[in-house]
Amino acid sequence: ADRAMSMSKRVLVAGGGIIGCLSAMVLAERGWRVSLIDQGVLGGESSWAGGGILFPLLPWNYTEPVNQLALAGASQYLMLCEQLLAITGIDPQYQACGMRIMPNYGDEAALQWCQAHGIAAEKKLEKQVESLWLPQVAQVRNPRLMQALQAFLLARGVQIFENVALAPLQAEEGRLTAWSSIGGLRF
Repeated sequence: ADRAMSMSKRVLVAGGGIIGCLSAMVLAERGWRVSLIDQGVLGGESSWAGGGILFPLLPWNYTEPVNQLALAGASQYLMLCEQLLAITGIDPQYQACGMRIMPNYGDEAALQWCQAHGIAAEKKLEKQVESLWLPQVAQVRNPRLMQALQAFLLARGVQIFENVALAPLQAEEGRLTAWSSIGGLRF
């Protein structure tokens, strides 16, 4: 009953980066009719520049809620990449390649944080420079991830609108009535 009810519901996701595409993916999997709109091309802005980075730099300098969110997201990527490969045939190229952090990374605070969060860490000394090595940190190839996400969304019937800028929201009596593009498309 929930699936039948949600099939009649439509949603517009504004922004076609990794977050927008993943949101559209989850909604489509739950039976929603999804339209995804981006003012540029899918994954063409921040996702193109850093969408494959799955671990924050110097996470011990962030608040705990930010770290919990970042670590929870990073922990899902292997399964996501396997799912996308199985469904689309496009490999996002998940790779646990590790991350080396050069001085001044915070020495003992960094090691304590890693231990508290179950992140393997070791100090390395190379050419008289001490660095911190995090061998479990992974990355994905962001262009491949975006290709796989786009193929998945299209296969699930998501309508994708690229190079379409949205106009300001239109509301009457405090209720959203329409959302139009600058070019005249109406959602």
